[in-house]
Amino acid sequence: MVVTKDLANPNPIFKGSGQTWDSCGVREAAIFTGPRYFHFFYDGFDGEVWRGGYVRTHDFRTFEPNPYNPVSPPRQIPTLGTATGY
Repeated sequence: MVVTKDLANPNPIFKGSGQTWDSCGVREAAIFTGPRYFHFFYDGFDGEVWRGGYVRTHDFRTFEPNPYNPVSPPRQIPTLGTATGY
């Protein structure tokens, strides 16, 4: 798979699926290369809990979310800088 660099947007940023469950942030993406797509597994935050999600892209400009997102149940994960964080 070949991805060309977009000089107008040199640093693509995935900001979430646009759904409520990951509207307050994303983190810890794992990216895998497939024959047609790059696959992202990531954590999304709704302001209260983190959930796991999945999207795919072929160009790092547009991202196609899994229609079954979030794909993992809600879980409490400490936030960096809190008394219980890392």
